[in-house]
Amino acid sequence: MNADRPTPHAAPSTPARSGAQRLASGAWLPVPLFLAAIIGARAAGLRGSYESHTLTLALSFTFYTLVSLGTLFLIARSFLATGTPANAATHPDPRMLR
Repeated sequence: MNADRPTPHAAPSTPARSGAQRLASGAWLPVPLFLAAIIGARAAGLRGSYESHTLTLALSFTFYTLVSLGTLFLIARSFLATGTPANAATHPDPRMLR
């Protein structure tokens, strides 16, 4: 096989990102935040697990509501784009995939 020709299954090359572009993306931000939280909890002597029913209820309501609103948005956008009440996951519109 010719070494200059790529194989048919070769992945397309992606341009290399500089260090400044990687830092600007902000994807690294949770790591030092969680590390600081863990170190702070250990320094404060918090070694046990605590269960708050009120906090669990509030966070569950918040996140379930956000997921439901996101799903509603996707279905409404699909309906407005196509004019048919098809589910966006089972009948994707090619215009929406751009």
